[in-house]
Parts: sequence; C-alpha cells; structure tokens
Amino acid sequence: MKWVLQHRLYVFSFLFLLVCSQKPTMVFGQKTAKELSTEMFRKAVDALIVGDYDSSLSLFDKILKTRIENDGANSVSVANVLVNIGVIKSQLGLYDQAIQYYNQAGQIYKLFGDEQLKSIGSIQQNIAICYMETGDIENASIYYESANRVFQKIGILNSVEYEALLINLAIFYGETSSFQVAFENIEKSV
Repeated sequence: MKWVLQHRLYVFSFLFLLVCSQKPTMVFGQKTAKELSTEMFRKAVDALIVGDYDSSLSLFDKILKTRIENDGANSVSVANVLVNIGVIKSQLGLYDQAIQYYNQAGQIYKLFGDEQLKSIGSIQQNIAICYMETGDIENASIYYESANRVFQKIGILNSVEYEALLINLAIFYGETSSFQVAFENIEKSV
C-alpha cells in the first residue's frame, strides 16, 4: 500500500504546485507576499518529494500561517496547504492526524461547491488510503466509493486522478478478497 500512497503524494504535489504557481508581479524590485509564498511552497513540495518531511512540514506550517493572513482561513490556497500537510502526516504513518487535515481541507473546498469537486474526490481517496493503512476496511470502503461517485459526477473518467482511484480500488478489493471486483477495476484503468 505504501507505493500507492507514494504515487498519490506525487500526484498531489504536482497538482497543488500547479495551482499555486501563478506569476506574481514585482513591487519596486522586491518579491511580493504571494511570490514569497509560492517560492516557499515549491521548496516545501521539493522537500516532500525527496522525503525530507521535517523540512517540508516546517515550511508548510509557515505557508499556512501566511496564507491564512493573506487569503483568509477559508481559501482554496489554505486548503491546498492542509492537503499537503495531510500527505506528510500520512507518509509519517500518522493517519489520524492526516485524516484531520484532509477533513479540514475538505470543509474548505465544500464552500466552493462544484468548482472544487475534483479536490474533494482526491481528498476522499486519500482518507480511504489512511483507513486502509490502519485496517479500517469499512471506512476505507465508504471513502473509496464516495471518491468514485464524485469523479463520476464530474465526468473525469479519463483523468490521472480517476485512474489512480481505480488502481487503489483494485488493490483495496484484492486485499479484502473481492477478487472479481478487483479485476473489474484493473480492466477499467487500462
């Protein structure tokens, strides 16, 4: 299961880096707060990718405070940081804490309605992975199926996110001895 979580880490890091990589303007030769935040975000993601979780977490904590101040506590930029902190907590095996961060981010994304459904589906998948890692099959199933419904609702069935979900569902059903369902998900993903 760790390789699946690692794969999700890269997908999330890449997606959230794209979301936060807008080109800010220079003010009198100095970097703007948004530019500094984006630069720090890139460093945090780089540290996350190479497994330097302490550095990454420290940077994301600073970014979180800055984004709350600049963008407001209920902004998408804050939710993006919360998701990445959740990823770090997952990598450290702190699944309950990861779920808390994912849920916080999910509550923020829900404020934006359909615009953030893709992020909500991805969070639900990450929560399912956490539950799988702790052996809570019932909650893992609930969150995987919820993520599946979200992705189907928004029609991104040919996306990387949906393919990752299908692979994770195949692993989930394989580990829970539902081999027929596992094979069906593998066939859908190829």
